[in-house]
Amino acid sequence: MKKATGFIVLIFFLLSPINCVMITDSQYIIAHFNNHRDAYIYWRIAREKNLINDHMTLVHFDAHHDMDCMVGEYYEKWLSTFTLSPREVKGITNATFIDAAVNEGLISEIWWVMPDYMYWGQHFDRLETFVIQGEPTLFHKYVRFCDCQKEDGHIVCILMDVHEVAPPLPTLDKYTKTHARVHFVTLDMLPSFDEKVLLDVDTDYFINLLDIPLYPDYFHEDGNLRPWISVERVMDVLTDIKIRSRMVTIAVSPHYTHEEYHCLSWVITERIAEYLSEIYSLKRKENFSMI
Repeated sequence: MKKATGFIVLIFFLLSPINCVMITDSQYIIAHFNNHRDAYIYWRIAREKNLINDHMTLVHFDAHHDMDCMVGEYYEKWLSTFTLSPREVKGITNATFIDAAVNEGLISEIWWVMPDYMYWGQHFDRLETFVIQGEPTLFHKYVRFCDCQKEDGHIVCILMDVHEVAPPLPTLDKYTKTHARVHFVTLDMLPSFDEKVLLDVDTDYFINLLDIPLYPDYFHEDGNLRPWISVERVMDVLTDIKIRSRMVTIAVSPHYTHEEYHCLSWVITERIAEYLSEIYSLKRKENFSMI
């Protein structure tokens, strides 16, 4: 892992520190950045370039759902700026960027691909995980899902939304249903998609369960870390299902200072770039833009 290969990785280390590197040609964009909120910015940029449309399907590899609700002043900032250019939008965080895209109508279907140990360990395969005493379960912060049902071997729910800040928490009557369906799956549950999707990968998807108890030390220790799954395994599945995407976003947190995870994020970036250049029958371009 430490010997990450390819010119893309070399360019990154020569130009560090940077906030984002973008690989692009007329067919697709791959954006690599250190704040996951930037995914929302690049989705909007891709839409401006007519690479994607509204009502997209998001395939979201992450150890966190990132579907927190925009509430209070954050929602007000977004509401007053979302019609501006992508980089001028305010109020978005690395936990609410999906909610912003749902509110804007950019995303209508979400496939949350979580680590296997999280899916089975936290019982995302069971309907009762999503309902407590007849009401939608309150997940981290304000997040709730409703109308959950089994579909093709996994749970599918409707994402709920709330924008009011009400101590200690808003009551259920303050929530509304969004138009977004959320699929809770593991890698092996992904289907073949008929349409082009938004492909989004957070490097924390690869963090091994055995390393998590070391938090926050595992961000800084020099010892070897071993991701629970390899990049090769992920790419094998994406290749098998022939996933297609015009907009790929790859995030690595600035807090993940361990060399292994930074290198891994660039290996993912390079492998996806190679894959897309093949499926679109285009010669890969080394066209980098610092944003």
